[in-house]
Amino acid sequence: MSEGPAGPGNGEDDAVRPTGAGRLVVRFFLLPLLVVGTAVGIFLVFSLMTFERRSPRDYLARDWLIGNIRIESMHAAWYLDWARAHGAPQPISGSIYG
Repeated sequence: MSEGPAGPGNGEDDAVRPTGAGRLVVRFFLLPLLVVGTAVGIFLVFSLMTFERRSPRDYLARDWLIGNIRIESMHAAWYLDWARAHGAPQPISGSIYG
């Protein structure tokens, strides 16, 4: 079987892979964000499962988590402002920070 040039429609890898700065963004920002988002989701599921057995400590932990999410959203806004100041393209329209 002869190998032809790799290209669209050859089934070789039609997905576009990020390179350069795009790969760094995926590796160091989006993947950790996905991990944290998954952990928060798991926390919320288990929190709902144990709703009847709450103690004052649980309410303190919930309040801390909500405050931490608020702080992280401020960090995201700061990061976007910083990126814009250093020449990054504007976010897609409809973004909550754009």
